[in-house]
Amino acid sequence: MAGELLEACIPLLGICLYPILGMPEWHARDQWTLMGLWDLEPEGDLLHRRPCSPGLLALEAAQHAVRQRGGPR
Repeated sequence: MAGELLEACIPLLGICLYPILGMPEWHARDQWTLMGLWDLEPEGDLLHRRPCSPGLLALEAAQHAVRQRGGPR
């Protein structure tokens, strides 16, 4: 949708990326939803941040498209 706005020359000043990290399910705190740019994977008492490649690649492609249009850097 953001791309459509930009193609229509409608100013877009920001996008909220939520969540940036995976998070526990609301109804089952011991189950993690992997849906952020980075996933948090429990390992013992620690949480390890692992990149979510599809999400990061999509963000990079969107940033490149904005730069190609002469948008903010």
